[in-house]
Amino acid sequence: MPNGYLIIALAIIAAFVAVLYFWTKRKTPTDPIEILVRQAATLKWIQTAKVEKDGDGAAWTQRSIRFARGKEEAIVWNKDATITLVRVHAPPTFESFLELEDWIASNPNINDDDPNPEIIYLREIDKFVIRHGYFMPLLEAEGTDEKFFTAVSKFHKAGYAARESPKVVAAITLDALMHYEKDRN
Repeated sequence: MPNGYLIIALAIIAAFVAVLYFWTKRKTPTDPIEILVRQAATLKWIQTAKVEKDGDGAAWTQRSIRFARGKEEAIVWNKDATITLVRVHAPPTFESFLELEDWIASNPNINDDDPNPEIIYLREIDKFVIRHGYFMPLLEAEGTDEKFFTAVSKFHKAGYAARESPKVVAAITLDALMHYEKDRN
């Protein structure tokens, strides 16, 4: 009879260990987006919106997420599980919120210290482009085609002179980028 109790006790322990193993396995995120979302929550970033499109034009409506904390804004992109800080003069992407936090700590907000209203206007256009994931494609087009760069620069200056909303000017700029048919190579 004591062997029967031992077998029952071992079976109960084995069942408990199996349930515990599968429960912890289920609770541990393996999806890179889910890991970044949890990391953001731990660091007090608040989810503010789902992003409609990533920069490559493909719809990722269910997964790319915008976060905010104070004056800072960041986007977790589904297409490559990276983070973009919506700030002019920031690196294009970060691999984790810890890396982002380190960069923010070593680079205080450098965007709000310029009193020139035209510079602030141009930064709002840049932020719009960054938010929509087209920063690098626009930079590549401007950097490889002098006429495109000149046209975009003059258009932004004209938008400021006409007191047009920076969002409208940025949206038209992105539309021009989408219709840019030259081979950038």
